[in-house]
Amino acid sequence: MKLQPLQEAFIHAVFAKPGVDDIDFVQQVSDSNGLSSEKRIGVYRAAILSSLTRVLSEVYPVIKQLLGDEFFEAMILIYAKQVPSRQPDLGDYGK
Repeated sequence: MKLQPLQEAFIHAVFAKPGVDDIDFVQQVSDSNGLSSEKRIGVYRAAILSSLTRVLSEVYPVIKQLLGDEFFEAMILIYAKQVPSRQPDLGDYGK
């Protein structure tokens, strides 16, 4: 598989519903060190979504306070799936 399609499949797998929408990419990842391919992708998913949640919480603290943590974080998940970051610097993410 060429690099760009592989990267796009990875992005899709990270923001997909685990075990449902990420099947094609999971088949490209091998099990390693006792972790299944699903769990390996899950590590990336958790790290990426955690980073995006932290960044947007810092950028929009008042909105988070008004909406409450649970609703704000649910909005971040929806937003992140629709608008994944394409830049390594998250300073402008969410504007």
